[in-house]
Amino acid sequence: MYMNTFTFIVEYLGGTYISQFESLDMMTAFDRWVTDFSHSEFITEKEGTVIRWWASQDDMPPCIIENVKNIWFWEVRINRKYLRLHIIKTNIT
Repeated sequence: MYMNTFTFIVEYLGGTYISQFESLDMMTAFDRWVTDFSHSEFITEKEGTVIRWWASQDDMPPCIIENVKNIWFWEVRINRKYLRLHIIKTNIT
């Protein structure tokens, strides 16, 4: 099976964090990003718990951006601050 590369660009608390994951589909890559970022050194344990909770909500998946291909957006509010995530299917050859 062909693996896709997904690039995750996060803006949170004045910082920009970029990572990539290989996966068959965007939601699997998103789940991997959630696990990785929510346990990273850039955020507190409480913030990580909030991110994992929002990501587990069925009515809060990343939404595809209209009129462009293979780009999604996800935004959540954590303690009055916004985490903004762009996901780009970035097949690298």
